[in-house]
Amino acid sequence: MSVIEMDKEKIESRRITKTGNSWSVTIPKYIIEQMDLERGKDIEWVFNEETGEVKMRKKVNYQDMNINPKLLKSMDRTMNKYKGMFENLKDR
Repeated sequence: MSVIEMDKEKIESRRITKTGNSWSVTIPKYIIEQMDLERGKDIEWVFNEETGEVKMRKKVNYQDMNINPKLLKSMDRTMNKYKGMFENLKDR
């Protein structure tokens, strides 16, 4: 395990292990504390196929935020409909 600090990012390596039929990677204690995570909390992995990067983040529970499910569905449809346009805008 090694840690490299760059500005506001810490790059840390961890070894992949096998647990039963699953593969796992441990999360350092300081990250657990800073993200306010605990056993049983949900996280999401975001994989960028273009860069090969994986990001981990706390899973947002929109029901706890009192956001109307119809609004979320509408936003999802809009994002999917204009996905190409958004991709072009981010590259400008």
